[in-house]
Amino acid sequence: METLDSADMPPNLPGYRISRQLGTGASSTVWLARRNGDGERFAIKCVTVAAHGPAEAQGIDGGVSREAGILFGVKHKHLVGIHDVVQFEIDGHGAQGIVMDYAAGGSLANLLSGRGRLRVGEVVTVLGPLAQALDYLHSQGLVHGDVSPGNVLFTAEGMPLLADFGITSRVGDAQNSLDVGTPGFIDPVGVVSEGHDEGALRPERDVYSLAAVGWFCLTGSVPEQAADRPPLSFVADDVPRSIAGALEAALDPDPRMRPSAREFSTAIFRSAAPQGVDLAGAVHASVIPELLTRRQALDRKPRQRARKFGKLHSPRRLVKAATPRPRRTPKPRKNMGRVRAAVVLGIGVLVGAAAWGLWAQGKPSATPSGVGNGARASSEGLTADILESSRLQEGLKQELRSDDLAVVVPALATVRDVALREGPVELLAVINAPGSPAEAADHQVGDHLRTAGTVFAGLATTVTAVTIEEPPQPDHAMVGLVAATSAYEERLSSGSVVRSEPAGTPQHLRLHLERRDGRWQIVEILAGTTG
Repeated sequence: METLDSADMPPNLPGYRISRQLGTGASSTVWLARRNGDGERFAIKCVTVAAHGPAEAQGIDGGVSREAGILFGVKHKHLVGIHDVVQFEIDGHGAQGIVMDYAAGGSLANLLSGRGRLRVGEVVTVLGPLAQALDYLHSQGLVHGDVSPGNVLFTAEGMPLLADFGITSRVGDAQNSLDVGTPGFIDPVGVVSEGHDEGALRPERDVYSLAAVGWFCLTGSVPEQAADRPPLSFVADDVPRSIAGALEAALDPDPRMRPSAREFSTAIFRSAAPQGVDLAGAVHASVIPELLTRRQALDRKPRQRARKFGKLHSPRRLVKAATPRPRRTPKPRKNMGRVRAAVVLGIGVLVGAAAWGLWAQGKPSATPSGVGNGARASSEGLTADILESSRLQEGLKQELRSDDLAVVVPALATVRDVALREGPVELLAVINAPGSPAEAADHQVGDHLRTAGTVFAGLATTVTAVTIEEPPQPDHAMVGLVAATSAYEERLSSGSVVRSEPAGTPQHLRLHLERRDGRWQIVEILAGTTG
């Protein structure tokens, strides 16, 4: 938890200058420090020995050494990294400090204490990556043991990190008591299931704790015991059934029925689109200028933000895009080159982007809710996670990272086909630039497929005649192509066909691409010319 001021005397750490206290616990204090020489910032966790006798302090100090050993042995982008262990003296006793990554965004506990609840998309941003980190830990023979809001930190970009490995269990360790951890987030199952080895690690306890964190983020309270716990949809009626189902499965009173951390991550990413976590107002004042996820107001509508992509970089366009417009009744447009085309089902759900050609016939009027400048930074990390954990062939992943646009464009089409044809709609975030018209269109399609429980079976896009229209800039390019879609059927998981679509005719298109995080992504798809 972010602590503004403290009367605690900062330790004298060789090689570092203490700036301020970040947080304190029963046996340790975390300080923000700058390294002498280069000024780089780190968080240093030091044992608080003043309140303990020498023997007890020695035991706590040994725990620090154990935690440092665990951290040195693991490496994952969503785990707090360790850099060094420093020896120092305080109150006449020798002690150790763990030099770790500094998470400028503070803790989830501190964020929730100010906001009470998070939005669904923000919860996806938190839970999905942390579940991936737990899956990695479990594969390494480790169980974290204390997944809780106070141990979830954020970088200035809004990326979540799992911290505090003080009670982490390893294969071969004497197992900790089942009641250790943070109250409210501890698995309430206090007995070992029949046939379960008492000395074995229990990764399902981490899954329960992470789901409890998600419940807390969405409702503002910890989940009750299963017998007394109402369905999540009763407690928070704005939560999609998909994410409610994932959390309730992970909170199952029978540990054997819970999903693995990897399964839980997949379910969370499929449940809703991720959004940038707004950290402004929940961090130390000195950190505000660093935050890439801050926003002027949480409820500002996407249409009021200037669209900083495509050819909207001219001052005149930016001023026009940033100026709120009064609501008015839409009038039919006569410019047929920009007429919206949509395939509308009987219930009125827009599915107009099933084929690339339909994107070109009309852009969505607004970016998806919560997607904007604040969401872009954290989206980069999330899309990299999605791509890394996907089951796409390695060759296809390499093509997505290629510098050759003639290789990248067909690969983008293939990934989109896989997402819509086979169901992992989270892959759409890999191919579309955050906050773009392409993302908004696919956001609608993905929401429809999730809600309806369908896929576009048989969908395949053929891309030919890829041409670079002008020399590409380092981060922008315009590409011409001809695209044609196969016939496909919208099917339920049972195999029942909802509707059928014939093969599309080849269409000339223009793609506006943007390069972010080392990969090209689609910003906008426009109608091309045949001449």
